[in-house]
Amino acid sequence: MAVSACLFRRALIPALVPLLLMVVGGSGTVLEATPRSEHETRYDSRGESRHRSVVRPGPQTQVVATLRDRPDHETSVRLGFASRPLDLGPARLRGLHRLLAAPLAFSPRSPAFTEPSDLRLDSALVPSARTGGELRLQPTGYNGGARVFAHHLPQRHAMAGLLLAYGRPRARSASRSADIEVLGSSAWPVERPPRDEWEYRVPMYPGGRVQHLATRINATAPARLGFRSEPAGAAHFTVVSGLSFGARVAPAGFLEGVAKFEPAAFHLAARGGVSAAAYRRPDGEPADTAARRSLELAVLPRAPAGVEAGLDRRRAQDRYYRGDETREDRRYRGAVRIGARGRDGVWGRVGRERREHYEHGQVMRVELRDAIQLRVRAAAHSITLSLEDRLEDGRVVERRVAGAYELRRGIGTVRLRAGMSLREVIRASVAARGELTIGRTEVLLAVESRGERALEELFGDAARSSRDVLVGTVGMRYAF
Repeated sequence: MAVSACLFRRALIPALVPLLLMVVGGSGTVLEATPRSEHETRYDSRGESRHRSVVRPGPQTQVVATLRDRPDHETSVRLGFASRPLDLGPARLRGLHRLLAAPLAFSPRSPAFTEPSDLRLDSALVPSARTGGELRLQPTGYNGGARVFAHHLPQRHAMAGLLLAYGRPRARSASRSADIEVLGSSAWPVERPPRDEWEYRVPMYPGGRVQHLATRINATAPARLGFRSEPAGAAHFTVVSGLSFGARVAPAGFLEGVAKFEPAAFHLAARGGVSAAAYRRPDGEPADTAARRSLELAVLPRAPAGVEAGLDRRRAQDRYYRGDETREDRRYRGAVRIGARGRDGVWGRVGRERREHYEHGQVMRVELRDAIQLRVRAAAHSITLSLEDRLEDGRVVERRVAGAYELRRGIGTVRLRAGMSLREVIRASVAARGELTIGRTEVLLAVESRGERALEELFGDAARSSRDVLVGTVGMRYAF
């Protein structure tokens, strides 16, 4: 009886969620005669079921419900609401929120430097564990406004605050972030047990509330300097700064700057930044990086062939060492490219990356990574091959080989992927995925390995007897 009740619950709840959301979204018929809705359900061989329903009563309004049922776990149901002035439910952070929580962690080309700084509803099939909301106050005719937000991440922290934004109107780049943003917040980190370390790299968080104040300034070079106003061909600058302080935390901050130049002949992105050792993130932990300098260069990015290069020097945050005694990572890379990746034809890339790791006392370890990538794409077919070698002391310590095939024809898509790595033993991963679209209905069938496995585990008797080695998934998504 218990087994039958469990199966009945797993089948009944996903079926009821769309009906409940249609009743909730029914009030939106005043805004739109036929509300649009989308529903997705997946089951896998491990006994896990996932469901997502989205109802859109109006052009800028949606109600989302997700359900996840796993063996030996409680059933998780998440509800969310999104509209132009208000978002509530599972949340994902963008812009200055991400930069404040992870200073010096993003690449110079990361969208975190230019995307709008806000908290948005996460409507994924398996949404973020973070829960929160944001109320946006934007006066008519004003490019900016205020955003009041609050969110909670289990086992990490809770946070609430205010963000003010102002920017000049841009006709062609309305999706870019505001020119000036200022964020003020208070965070309550969750008290966690001490780390199992004989020597703490940085002081532990003493507890209590921690406040943050951060700014982000974006600017585009004037056209009279020879740069175009569009994102392609523009010169863009970003400066980010942040400060943390509290009753038990000394004031400390970080400063980071990014410059991107994108004329037709080359694309250049540079970043530099520093972070104080006493700076605390919203979860109470310190920043991982004390200083970082990065440079990324692409020569002839739109031509049939081009050159890529980059460097990244990162100094780790440390309590006991300063200056040249601090641990440091240095990465230098270069590559030659042929073809355009998103078009039919041949695309290839051959590159090398040199990684230097300096321990205390400037003891250096060197690692080289050689990689070859090749993609052939013609009409409905696409084949991708890649090979990567990791070398230490002049010898190959790891070799990785991967291949993928994709067929897109009419209403169906088939994807096949396989990979293999050779270290002490040979490990492999496989995946097969098929999608069929009929009108507004999509059907998914997939079989894949859970990460890389030893060959005897992946293709032997263990693969047929353990559901954790190979996982099969069947799913359906439909809209009306």
